[in-house]
Amino acid sequence: MAIFNRCECRTFNSTQSKNCKSCGEKLSKNYYIQYSIDGKRKTEKIGDSIGYAREALAKRKTDVRENRFFGITKTILWKTFFNTYYKDYYKNHLTDFHRGRFESARDFKDFDKSMNNISRTDIENYRNFINNGKRSPATVNRYLQVVKFAFNYAESLELIDRNPVRKLPMLQEQPKERNVLSSADEKKLLAECRNSRSPILYHFVMVALYTGMRYSEVINLKWSNISFEENSIRIYKTKNNQPREIPIINSLKPVLIELHSLTGKYEYIFSRPTDGQRLKDLSGGFEKAVERAQLNIVFHELRHTMITRLAASGASIIEIQQISGHKTAKMIERYTHVGLKESKRTIERLGSYLSVEEN
Repeated sequence: MAIFNRCECRTFNSTQSKNCKSCGEKLSKNYYIQYSIDGKRKTEKIGDSIGYAREALAKRKTDVRENRFFGITKTILWKTFFNTYYKDYYKNHLTDFHRGRFESARDFKDFDKSMNNISRTDIENYRNFINNGKRSPATVNRYLQVVKFAFNYAESLELIDRNPVRKLPMLQEQPKERNVLSSADEKKLLAECRNSRSPILYHFVMVALYTGMRYSEVINLKWSNISFEENSIRIYKTKNNQPREIPIINSLKPVLIELHSLTGKYEYIFSRPTDGQRLKDLSGGFEKAVERAQLNIVFHELRHTMITRLAASGASIIEIQQISGHKTAKMIERYTHVGLKESKRTIERLGSYLSVEEN
């Protein structure tokens, strides 16, 4: 925060200067003050009195420190926004897995005020609160995304005058080494799913493992998405809003037919067989099955396993992309692990091709 003289050439100069450091002209007594709000520089013209400029700068310092800014007319409270606008926007994602992040952001004590009065410092305090030494940078970033989406959504609705999360840096994430299920581990996991209390957990895991679909895509499947005649699953609601079609392989079709005998009369594939209530979260049952099987995997690694197996079987990047639904081929690179045997087969195919060319 500082006071400046401003020359007609628009160069800012120290109040101690008599001539402009840029053009050399004599400075007029036009005093300006500069201060920052959430890292954004503000410049304000005061007039020809340095005394007034000093008083104005002192007042701005107090206003910034106490989160009182100028031109703010909207006063929607953070919790009010969460419990009305944002809850409706976010309701399709409020599984038990996401609800903790939602409620953590909504109830953070430093956010208990008007959204326009929440500063970058408050958000950094929330990041420090979440990053308590026990969470990974990736997890902290997922919590911060809830806050960023909230402010961006409020801004799109013109409910706030300023957006403190604009250009907010996220924590640096380290690439995670993902597990791939071996055939033996797959058998152990599926056996535990069969023995679980849920009559459809086995089918749920099989669909994920043999289609490579994301958790949200599997849990939202409807029977209208499946064609037994064409042996395909059509997904309309995807992460990148691009519909795609996945072939049903022979190993999966009997599983789907069995599941149809349990829930075929209901809209959603994964409904409670007894009363048709739609099941929105099967992650708890999956985690217990993983624990009983003494494995160290998360649900998303079923998708990772499927994509890795596709690559190992010789599928091209484009073919994998069509099934997995990734927007870019680069995204697939982190999922695929081509081993020495596959590399040797590739070189052998190249050798055969070159032999034909020479002849």
